Parts: sequence; C-alpha cells; structure tokens
Amino acid sequence: MRLLAIFLILYVLQVAAGVAPCDPSLINEGSDPTAEFEFNDGVLKCKDNKEIVLDDMRYDDLNCDIQQGLWIYGKTELTPSRKANELLNITCRGKACGISNIKGVKTSEIQYNGGKLNCTDGKQIVLGEKSYKSLTCNSRVGWSDESGSVVANAEQKLVGYCKSFCTTTANVNYKMSSDGSYAVTCKELAVMLYGDIEAKKEVREMTCNVDGWTADGEYIGKSETELQQLECKKACNMLRKPKTAADGHSSDDSKWENGLTDLAKETKSSQKYTFKCKNNQLYTKYVIKLNDNLVDSHLNCDIRGYTDKNGRNMASALDSVKIACVKICETTADVKYKLSYDGSYVVTCKKFEVMNYDDGTGMKEVKDMRCSVSGWKRDGADAGKSDSPLEKLECKKPCTKPQKPKNPADSDPSDQSKWEEGLTDFAEVVPKSPGKVQIECKNKKLQDPNNVLRLNGKFVNSHLKCDIGGYTDIHGNKLADAFETVKIECVNFDCSRAAPFKTKCEKDWERRPIGCNSADIDFNIFSKLDRTCSGGKIFYKQRGAAYFEEGAKRLTCDTMKGVWTVEKEGGYDELRRGGHVICADSNPLPNPNSPPKANCNI
Repeated sequence: MRLLAIFLILYVLQVAAGVAPCDPSLINEGSDPTAEFEFNDGVLKCKDNKEIVLDDMRYDDLNCDIQQGLWIYGKTELTPSRKANELLNITCRGKACGISNIKGVKTSEIQYNGGKLNCTDGKQIVLGEKSYKSLTCNSRVGWSDESGSVVANAEQKLVGYCKSFCTTTANVNYKMSSDGSYAVTCKELAVMLYGDIEAKKEVREMTCNVDGWTADGEYIGKSETELQQLECKKACNMLRKPKTAADGHSSDDSKWENGLTDLAKETKSSQKYTFKCKNNQLYTKYVIKLNDNLVDSHLNCDIRGYTDKNGRNMASALDSVKIACVKICETTADVKYKLSYDGSYVVTCKKFEVMNYDDGTGMKEVKDMRCSVSGWKRDGADAGKSDSPLEKLECKKPCTKPQKPKNPADSDPSDQSKWEEGLTDFAEVVPKSPGKVQIECKNKKLQDPNNVLRLNGKFVNSHLKCDIGGYTDIHGNKLADAFETVKIECVNFDCSRAAPFKTKCEKDWERRPIGCNSADIDFNIFSKLDRTCSGGKIFYKQRGAAYFEEGAKRLTCDTMKGVWTVEKEGGYDELRRGGHVICADSNPLPNPNSPPKANCNI
C-alpha cells in the first residue's frame, strides 16, 4: 500500500507537470469546478458569495496570471507563493466578520471599523435576549463581546437590532468606563440638575449602564427609558453690570442691568470662566467687585461656583451676580504708593511731609498707612473699606501756614481779626535745601523800613529757619511747630526792642535820689528818642556797671548799629541792651573815683 501511495503521488506530479498553467484541472485535483466555485478567464471565485480559503487565508477571488506564471490576489503575489502550473487545493467558506453577515440592523445605525461593531448614538446591540455595547470579530476566533467571550463564529449570520440605552433629553456627553458603564456629563459649562421642575437638585456624578441610571450612587430609573428629568443648566452666565461706573457701589437693583461690565473681560475654557478688570495700572488699581465683596486679582467660575484666586467660594454658579470693576485705595490726599510683598500698598506722603489722619477725635500723625483689597489700615487698625476714597487723610507740608497783618501799622498778635492767611509782602521765603527754607525780611539795612522780623509778636534776630522739625532762630532755638499757623511780619527797627533798658528807680540804691521820675522815660516808640528830662537830669549806666554816668543830654536810636547814642558833655557814648536810664535831680550811684566838679560860684 505504501508503494502504491508513492506511485500515485508521483503520477499526480507528472500529470501536473504536463498540464498547461492556469488549467482548471489543477484546482482541487480536477474536481468538478461547478460544485463550489467557478473559474472563468483566469478568475477563481467561490459560489454563493463565499470566500476562498487557501493556506488559512481568505480571499474574495484569485487571479491566475499566465505571464507571471503565478496566482495573485489583486496585483499582489500570494504568501506563500503559488505557481500557475501547481495544484491548488482550496475550500469555499461563508464570509467571516463581514458586515453582510449582520442582519436586521439599519446600516445607518451601526459602525463597523477594524472588525469592531457598535451602534451609534449610545445605543446597544441586541442579539436574542442579550445586549452588548460592542462586538469584535476575528476570522479565526469569531465574534466576541467586551469581556472576550465568544458569542458566535466568524461566519455566522448575526440577527439583531440597535436599542437605545441611557438616553436623555439633556445635552450630555457619554464616556465609557472600564466596567462598561457610562459617565454622563454636561456638554457645555453647565450644572447638572435632576428631579421634578420645582425640586431639582444638583448632581455631582451621573452614571448609566444596562442595569439602569444612578445619580450620586442612587438608582433613579431603567437604562432603556429616556431620562427626561435631567437638565444641564448653563453656569456662570447670570451676570449683571452697573448702568454707570459710579453705580458699581450701589445696592439699588434699579441701577443694574444684564450683562458684563465694559470695564471687565472674560476668558472661557471648556472648564471655567475667568473675569478680570481691564487696563489695570500699578497705582490706579481696579478690582472685581462681586455683589458686595472685593476680589483680588481675578474671579473664577466653574460648575462649583464663583471663587477667588485662593479658591474661596463666593457665589453659586447658578446665582444672578453683580460684577463691577471699582477703584481701590484712593484718597483725597496727595500720596505715594509702594507695592508690598504681600500685595498691599504702603501709602506715604511725599518727602518732608507728615501724614495725619482724623480718627474721629481729631487729626493725629500716622506712622504706617496701608491699603489692600481687605481695606485701609492705619498703624495696624482698620480705617475703612478700600473701595471708598479715604477723605480723612492729609499730607501736611511744613512751614506753609503763615499769616500776615491786614494793616502793618496795626498788628496786635493777640487780635486774630487783624490777621489773614499768607506771607507779608515785606518778607520772602528762600529755599536752602530739600525740605528746608529760610524766612527773612526783604529789607535788611537798619535804616530801611520794615527790616526787622517778628514771629508771633516776638522779634527774631536776622532770619527764621524752618523744616519738618519746626521754626528756629539762627541759634537753633525752636520758636514754633512746623505745621502750626504762625504770624510773621517785618516791622521798622525799634531801639526800645533791639536795645531795651531799665527805667525804674530802685529803692536799695546807696542814697535815695532826689526827684527820681520813671514816668519821664518812654521808649515804646518806633522812631528816634530825642528828649531831655522834664524834671532833673539824665543818668545812665551800662549793663553790669556799678555806677551811673552823668552829663547826658539826650538819647537817640542809631538804626545802623541797633544801639542808643548818648549825647553828653564832651562827646558821645553808646548804650546797649540791658542798661539803665533814669531822670533824677542827683546821681543815685555816683562813681567815687570821679574828680570833684569845680565850684563856679566863688
């Protein structure tokens, strides 16, 4: 028998070798070609729309190319290669994994790509009593579901239909999870609500599978029933704006209208809105005001609600909210701003100025003034809302509150009605260094009128100095506060003021003077004194002297030197500040060393 088999094989090979290429007798060893396939004009096809199976490969048809001496599929040589004069053993099988094997389903309802079959619009494939999200076909293994279980062989006709599961009237997205269920979310930036019209509640997590719908883990209905109580309500779009910029501070609803203020801008992503004020300069800062709350930097809004930059919740995403852009940290004072590390502003006066604030008990000096979204802070204490201009703040410049006499000839410092604001025309302010000035009379010569400076009724030698520390004389003695109102005038030189002296007759002199009369000496004048005593003689002494000088005829004010010139027998003398002058019949303190006078009555 073995020898007979070998002989038959050799015989077949010899027959094949002698047969012309592409001869029908080479197909299935010459079996009746009309049984399962047909071979016309070099094209081999199975009947009944079946597929050719050769070397575990499937083909719609095969071509025998005499010129190449090969069997080809389309224009490609088979693998492994098959010569045109070789025996070709094929079988005809029903088409595997073809869409034509799927019956009862509209082609518009299904998608079939890469061997995967699924229904459109979230529907499921129903075969018999089971439904599947998708089916995958492998020509060797067959049709299998998502878990890999084979539900039919690859050539089997599938009779089924697409059925809607997990549908809803809301505008939602479906995302399949690993367990085959759908995570259902709103397509737009919207809040998901479920329930009856008057009792809808927000849903954080909505899922659906073949077994049914669940809202936040609670079963709410069958999956094949369309969910009509689900709603996706747009978030962050119930905006109101002030009709005018000033209305941004108003709580009156009539001053607000629908829309976003022109002073703000919004940017939108798929997940959130961001609101910011436009044209925000460093020291002219606008901030978002949401309802009655100021928001630093920017305002965010997503389905969780309106939040500030730190994530602090400020309103629900579905609330009607008032949004305005308002200025903060404004004040009526002329101040400077410096941005601090914590985002607040350090507010200071200009150099050489002092900041004062009225806390309700009067103006007081401020050491530290700050402002931020949270409000004004004065030396650490609250001083008001930052979106309200601070009107009780002032920057005081030193040396800027002089008053002048309305009538220079009548300038009693104790009578305020005789004074008015401003610096007298006879004086001038001379800048000396930043923050320091010198005040002096324009006329400086002693013989000139209005050449002596007086501050608050007191004479000042030469000039005044003033800075933030106060008004001082040439010796640095403080005469007045730098910020108080001061009375400044330039008057005629007055010897009685520049070189005052005593006129009182003292009781403890060595011998009582005869006819000593203080009333004869009157030096409260602003011109020369040219007078002899009405009774008696003039006696005078310098400050610190022990004896009175005799022989004086009159005293005259020397406006050049600021001293009194004493005209006396034999010449002139000078009387300076602090001396003593009396009228008497005889010298109360004579010099014992003076030579006796000659007796002219001998």
